[in-house]
Amino acid sequence: MTAGSGLPRRDPLQPVDLDAAMLDPTTVFDDPDDVVASGVLTPEQKATVLERWSVEAERIAAADDVRPDAADEAARQAARARAARALL
Repeated sequence: MTAGSGLPRRDPLQPVDLDAAMLDPTTVFDDPDDVVASGVLTPEQKATVLERWSVEAERIAAADDVRPDAADEAARQAARARAARALL
């Protein structure tokens, strides 16, 4: 969502490259909330994309060679992806 606006960053009916989203959700979506808001993904696809987002963000957050600010942001993204998945 756009900061403070409560609006999704992308059109919920915009087609989704599902293969790309499954590999790296951040190449298709700006925010986990955009995955939840998607009107073209099934609940199962949303859950899979959000799980992938969370796992990858957790991997980045735990990496030894990541700057602390990047690790913190990755941890926040992982938490947001988990929370968004719980909304499904």
